[in-house]
Amino acid sequence: MRIKLESAGAKDSPDVRLRFDLGEVYEHVSMHSAAIDVLSKALRIAPDHPAAEDAWLELAYAYAKSDRPQEERNAYAEYLKRAVSPLSRTTAELNMAEADMRLGNLKEAIVGYREAFEHAAQYSYATAETATLAVWGLAVALDRYGDPTGAAKETERALGLDAGMRLIGHGQNVFFVPPYERYWYLGLGSLTEARLAKKPAERAAAFARAEAIWKAYVAEAKPDDRWLAQAKVHLVLAAREAKKTRGALPAVPESDDEAPL
Repeated sequence: MRIKLESAGAKDSPDVRLRFDLGEVYEHVSMHSAAIDVLSKALRIAPDHPAAEDAWLELAYAYAKSDRPQEERNAYAEYLKRAVSPLSRTTAELNMAEADMRLGNLKEAIVGYREAFEHAAQYSYATAETATLAVWGLAVALDRYGDPTGAAKETERALGLDAGMRLIGHGQNVFFVPPYERYWYLGLGSLTEARLAKKPAERAAAFARAEAIWKAYVAEAKPDDRWLAQAKVHLVLAAREAKKTRGALPAVPESDDEAPL
């Protein structure tokens, strides 16, 4: 399809539908820069074309994966002006909240995550994944906003929806920009698992996981990461609790390797 569209001159075609098609194909094969180039130009020509709705969405995806959150947010806003499908709108609301958080607009992100969850909850199983991700996002936004109580509450709710953190940790359709952003979610989850653990050994293991995860975030974060200082605080606290809970475990008796007389 891509070769056919390119051969037909779709990139500069007077028919914007061909431009939309080519840009969407580029995005589907992870050619994000090419998708942005083609779709942004086509949408400047015909922003309200009947076929523009999907083009705005694909452009938002391309900006997201290129780490351009302001343009991503703008594209989602344009998409939401036109989208009518409740399910598609809910996903876009979730992603726009994520863009707000990456921009540091935490108040807007918190409102956006709550709205995305409320809307997703109306559609049962069809948006269960979106609802779960909205709760995870809300937990992180509250944590970064300086509301540890609210963050802990939402993280506990997220763990109830996402047992073992399988979705946030390994979901097929879940991606993070930058990739190490995932560690914040897993770090909060592990800290909450430690708090909820019934057995000392489980608590110690959860704090050890949390320490390792926060250490990975700090190691991989860019020097200008807006959340790096806060991540370092989480690391210090996790390391302290890991050491304390590990030290409180009963000593394991050494095995007697000598053969009996």
